Amino acid sequence: MGDTYYLVRESDKRIVGMINIRLALNERLRKYGGHIGYSIRPTERGKGYNNMNLYLGLKVCAAHGIETVFMDADLHNLASWKTMEAFGGVRIREYFDDVDAHCMVVDYNIDVRKALADHPEYEDRIVPQE
Repeated sequence: MGDTYYLVRESDKRIVGMINIRLALNERLRKYGGHIGYSIRPTERGKGYNNMNLYLGLKVCAAHGIETVFMDADLHNLASWKTMEAFGGVRIREYFDDVDAHCMVVDYNIDVRKALADHPEYEDRIVPQE
């Protein structure tokens, strides 16, 4: 069970990213994938949008009572794991996934309450939905 959200830039209503929040983890997602999968439109990468994307995703997790978020990324996806680390993500494992990703993968845990408390600056950027 999960929900998908789109990150929309207010100035031009362009979708710049998406995030999938998995509210319950099955056996596969406990090993690979975790609570959150996210992406930023290739033309919008490197502009800080994924920080906002993850912040909003963590707010959804908090609202659903998820205290620790498990996430992963391909080791070569520096931007993804740097975003997790920016929100206090703790690397818990690094391994070669020869089943799903066929590459080196890094796993992270993020303390949701702490991550949100440490980044109040994102609250001012949220535009209420109509």
